[in-house]
Amino acid sequence: MTEVGATTVGIDRDGGSICKGDVGGPAPREKDGGVELAAVHSASWQAGCLWSDETRSSAVETGLDDIVD
Repeated sequence: MTEVGATTVGIDRDGGSICKGDVGGPAPREKDGGVELAAVHSASWQAGCLWSDETRSSAVETGLDDIVD
């Protein structure tokens, strides 16, 4: 995680990125020994994705902390 906003979470991934077909997919996290849905994929620079020459691997997730207990 690189930065947290009111409704978004900025992330930076090693070894890949979120690609076009991944938008809306889950972004889980570990919490209290379990896994919970923390955010959904929103936007990405798409480094390493098919037909992408981009080298930036950061992405933005839509946070769900204010939606779910």
